[in-house]
Amino acid sequence: MSTTIKSLEDILLKNLPDTEWGDVDLSDDDCIYRKFYFDYLSNEQAFEALSLFPNSKMLFNKYLAIKSGIINKEKISDGELVDIVKKYLSDVSVFLEHDNDYLTIDFIENISSIKVSPEKINFKSGENKLHSNIYGSISEYLIDELPDDDAVLLLYDWSLEKTRWATVSAYFLNSFIGLENSKSLDAAFSLWKSENSNSYWAENSQFSANGVVYCKASQ
Repeated sequence: MSTTIKSLEDILLKNLPDTEWGDVDLSDDDCIYRKFYFDYLSNEQAFEALSLFPNSKMLFNKYLAIKSGIINKEKISDGELVDIVKKYLSDVSVFLEHDNDYLTIDFIENISSIKVSPEKINFKSGENKLHSNIYGSISEYLIDELPDDDAVLLLYDWSLEKTRWATVSAYFLNSFIGLENSKSLDAAFSLWKSENSNSYWAENSQFSANGVVYCKASQ
C-alpha cells in the first residue's frame, strides 16, 4: 500500500464508525469507498486529502467546482453554447490523434460554421458521431495517460462515479496527464455543468467537407 493511500485511509476512517473500518481497503479496486470517498469528508478534510497530491490547490478548486456542479446546474443561452463548443472543438486534436481518428480531425479543421439549431435532436446511442468520437478519444486518452497509481485512480473513480462523464474526470485530473492548459477540457466542464455535454452535432451527423456543426442549449 502506498503512503498516499494509507494517508487517504486515515482521513476517511475519522468519519466512519469503528464497525466499518474492516471494510476499508482503498488499494482494492472493488472497495466501495473509492467511488464515494469524498462523500464522507468535509471541505476541510477534502483539502487535507487533496494536499497529498501535486498541484493540490488546482485539484481542490476543481473538486469544489465539480461538487457545486453536481447540485447546481447552470443555464446558458444558445449563443453562449456556440462559444463554448467553438472552444471545445478548437483544442481536441491531441485526443483524436492519440486515438488515430484523423477523419474527425479533418472534419473539425474544415468546419465552415457552428450554428444554433432550430431544435434539440435526441440521438440514439452512437448516432451523434461527432460527440461520440471526441468523447471516446478523451476517455481513452485519460485511461492511457493517467499514472498507474492507486491514489490517483481513486480520484478518477470518485469523479467518474459522481458525474458519469469521463470528460469531467479529464478536466479534474488534467494536471496528471500534462494538459493543465487544455481549452477543450475547460470547455468540457462548462458543457457538463450546463447539461450540454452532447448538445452539439455535425449536420445530418455526417462528416462532410466544409461541414456545419449545430448546437442547441438544454432548456
